[in-house]
Amino acid sequence: MERQASWYPAPDSGIAIRWVEANGLTFEVAEAGQGKRLALCLHGFPELHYSWRHQMPVLAELGYRVWAPNLR
Repeated sequence: MERQASWYPAPDSGIAIRWVEANGLTFEVAEAGQGKRLALCLHGFPELHYSWRHQMPVLAELGYRVWAPNLR
């Protein structure tokens, strides 16, 4: 089944959208960076991972692997 992302990051942003399955649920996650340390960006209601679009590239440049999941 082809999934539709809630938004599509600019190609030069370094952010990619992927789908992660856990405990029978599927989560849409914005991901950036390749670092060994994880920066997990969580949002409140009624926001989306889109809220972190400006911070994610900065954290990635600082050496973090950045995940921002869309929460339920």
